[in-house]
Amino acid sequence: MKIQRFYIPLFVVLSFLHANAQELQERIQQILNATKTDSSEYGIAIFSTRENKFLFEQNSESLLLPASTTKLYTTSIALLFLGDEYIVNTEILTDDINLDDNIIDGNIFFKGYGDPSFSISHLEEMVKAIKLKGIKNIKGDIIVDDSFFDEILFREEWIEDENRNVPLPAICATTIDKNTITLSVRGNSRTNRKPSVSFSPKMDYFTVVNSARTTGRRIRIGAVVHQTKDGEKISVTGTIPRNRLATIKVQIKNPPLFIGHLLKIILTKNGIGFNGKIITQPAPEVLNLLSSQETPLVNLISEINKRSDNFIAEHLFKIIGANYSEGSGGAFDASQAIITFLKSSNLYEEDLSIVDGSGISRSNKFSAKALVRLLTHIYYTKDEFNHFYNSLSIAGVDGTLGNRMSGSAAYSNCRAKTGTLRGVTTTSGYVTSNDNDLIIFSMNFNSFKRSANYYRDVMDRIIILLAEFQKTP
Repeated sequence: MKIQRFYIPLFVVLSFLHANAQELQERIQQILNATKTDSSEYGIAIFSTRENKFLFEQNSESLLLPASTTKLYTTSIALLFLGDEYIVNTEILTDDINLDDNIIDGNIFFKGYGDPSFSISHLEEMVKAIKLKGIKNIKGDIIVDDSFFDEILFREEWIEDENRNVPLPAICATTIDKNTITLSVRGNSRTNRKPSVSFSPKMDYFTVVNSARTTGRRIRIGAVVHQTKDGEKISVTGTIPRNRLATIKVQIKNPPLFIGHLLKIILTKNGIGFNGKIITQPAPEVLNLLSSQETPLVNLISEINKRSDNFIAEHLFKIIGANYSEGSGGAFDASQAIITFLKSSNLYEEDLSIVDGSGISRSNKFSAKALVRLLTHIYYTKDEFNHFYNSLSIAGVDGTLGNRMSGSAAYSNCRAKTGTLRGVTTTSGYVTSNDNDLIIFSMNFNSFKRSANYYRDVMDRIIILLAEFQKTP
């Protein structure tokens, strides 16, 4: 196993060289004693990989809301369960067995396996690959197969009281451009007139009902999408000042059907004839591959852990569930897969709850100690740990830690995942001490009345203390 080692310049090592474990505990306790905890709940667990023991624990077994540190369960278990060479495919296939005549005398099938990074440019490249095969006409239909995931597309349908949070776009096996389109609204040159509305990509699949008005007031534009028989209707409301431009992201209600219509447009643009229907249903098991797009699992994990991407995390969650249930998997299957893995690895704790992959839900609960045990487990799994460790945000360098702990012993040293919800702030990960001990930590503050930044500063001070620590010889 290759762990990046950090050599801390003397000018950033402050005043904590050559101490023992008891002194470290006392220094951490001093920081906590000086913290205005109000009515907050918190849990802290700190583990030494060299000593193979906990260096500090306080309320370490308290079940707390973990926010986005839930993503550490999603990403680490995806690596351990699926393997670091797992590829997320998106495929265009056909049931025609003879392509020598440059005609597909049958259907083409678009089948997704949950790639949340799939884009229109990827789809265009796949169609170009079909064109290079000499295909000039498709006589059958376009069939979009979304069956790798279950039919529950929206978080509020599988999580109780999920309407308390900002809803994400549809989470489905066939996804494109994060299942959103960009709507542009420009105010008219005269007040009380309708603004102009356009969207990208332009296609007949969408019908726009424009009830917005140009006024002298500030921009207050909204859009509501409803499913229709053959597409989707976007109702635009609100106000916008004269000649002003506003852009908003609109969530697609039926991504599989949208992709089918988009594929038809791109085929035609590339000179491939098509006059069939757009159908959404499972594809036959045996088909011939026309083109594919491959995304390595490790690429998705890096996006999730460094940038805390909720949309990608929820897709990875369902990918875990689909592999666990061998197809048509959903959030329930993913939760069962994670619990099964934790129990088989002796990492499960009673009343632990993981209902999503992103940590947005306030129904997730686990302790700081449970998370440290998971992070310790993957540390001892050599191949997967390298990918996992490198996926984490680096203090003062990138991701959600990019603006924290700069100029300290933790700079470019601490690798961690942060989490924030209303009344919740957490940081969990790894930091290398001054004497090269990789220390694993989890700190979680809940139900506080002060700002999240106040408690982030407390956590940062403890992490810096760990980075400065050098055990007495």
